[in-house]
Amino acid sequence: MKVRIAKSSDLTQIVEIFNQAIINGGANAFTNTVTPEERKNWFDSHQDPNFILVCEIEEIIVAWCSITPYRQGRLALSKTAEISYYVHQDYIGKGIGKYIVKETILLAKSKGFKNLIAIMLDTNDASKNLLLKLEFQIWGHLPKIAEFPNYTCGQYYIGKNLTI
Repeated sequence: MKVRIAKSSDLTQIVEIFNQAIINGGANAFTNTVTPEERKNWFDSHQDPNFILVCEIEEIIVAWCSITPYRQGRLALSKTAEISYYVHQDYIGKGIGKYIVKETILLAKSKGFKNLIAIMLDTNDASKNLLLKLEFQIWGHLPKIAEFPNYTCGQYYIGKNLTI
């Protein structure tokens, strides 16, 4: 297993994993799948100090994790970033999510970030539990704000201060 900074040639595999989460539901607030072309600007916006890490097994991307500006343009929040991660459906439950998040935390610290925030649906128990095991804490809950065709759910703000 190898973790590295994502290259533009990885975008198709990153989008494939992202779309699996959309199709399977409960992992994010997207309701329609996306194309690599639609995600290109998002990908390009992850320049230093922000980044996307990918986890490879035999040159196949099995997970990715991004550090995205939180409330970009607000200088007082420039040391805080949003962390998002996704694992290929065939590799869930194998410790890959924990591994890539830990590697992302280390890199984020080295780039001077002081806080990471994961914003997730409150139905995503697996992700919430993984982050809590990695010493993130629930910093907030927005009840019943995500409306899907068959249900409504809330959103958690789960954070980690990297300076303690």
